[in-house]
Amino acid sequence: MSVDTRSYLLLLTPLFLWWILHNGDTHSRRKSTLWFLGGLAVGLAPCLFLFLPSPDTFLFNNLRYHALRSNLGLIGWWQQKVFVLVELFLGAPEGNGLQWSILFFISVGFIFSIRRRGYAPRLAFQIALILGFICLLPTPAYLQYFSVCVPFLIVSAVCVVSDFFTRLGSRREKLLATIACVAVMVGYLVLGAFDLRSYLVTGDGVPGVRTALDRGDWRLQRVIAVSHAVDQVAAPGEFVASFWPGDILESRANTLPGMENPFALQVAAKLTPAEHARYHITSVPQIEDDIAAHRARVVVLRNQVSTAFAANEIARAQQQAATFKSLLEADGYTLFRSFGGISIYVHSGS
Repeated sequence: MSVDTRSYLLLLTPLFLWWILHNGDTHSRRKSTLWFLGGLAVGLAPCLFLFLPSPDTFLFNNLRYHALRSNLGLIGWWQQKVFVLVELFLGAPEGNGLQWSILFFISVGFIFSIRRRGYAPRLAFQIALILGFICLLPTPAYLQYFSVCVPFLIVSAVCVVSDFFTRLGSRREKLLATIACVAVMVGYLVLGAFDLRSYLVTGDGVPGVRTALDRGDWRLQRVIAVSHAVDQVAAPGEFVASFWPGDILESRANTLPGMENPFALQVAAKLTPAEHARYHITSVPQIEDDIAAHRARVVVLRNQVSTAFAANEIARAQQQAATFKSLLEADGYTLFRSFGGISIYVHSGS
């Protein structure tokens, strides 16, 4: 069922099949393989249900979009991937990296010292390795992708250390091993405490937040306040043009068709008008037409139209926001309320 949420996890299937065939006995291999494939088919049923009515849209949302979001295709820009790997192990603004290194090297240090057929922690480590390679494939790759590897690294590291501990003979060896484990665990938790503060309090180093002109715009309280303010001027079910759909999630309004996907503008220029309609993706010219025609009486605009990471993307997103603000004011929209960098405009003639 994990494939239903991250389609590329389907690439793990060969590992599980290899594990069954390599570690099962002659009598159980066929039965175990059939059970696995049957469970996989049942878990993929929701994907099949979504794929059959519209294969083109399904493939666009899962594959083609990611091939269009950069100019280097679905898989490429290997220099950036090497840089991400270095950050993964040594650290970066959005993560310290040392926690990953602790889990990885503990697993590497002990996993191959235990010669046991069907050793489950070894499967967990192999899953983490292959997942890491899969997460490296999309272009560009981001550090947060590798979070799916961490649970398997934890299982691997904890289990191999536990097995190593049980094999120690003397009390002195066990005492030293216990002290070492406690020291590593304290270090691991201390490193995590700094990350918790960044992600829950300051926003320092958090992707999509650290570059915001006002980090408070991404706090839950402000987003809810925006939704409540929208309800003051929009009727229940009314279509509202919100450049980030989360700003009206708590409201009774509906998102203007085409603006449901906050990442749409990144690829809109690479699609044809027919594809815009088919995939429910709007474009800058379409938004300009919607503003001029007053198709949405209420507009929620952020001072940075889309979440961006690179400096040139941030500048472009901020310039787009300034352009849309000028268009709104020129076409009869007036400012109703502002919350930090989030502004609610209402057409004055409505």
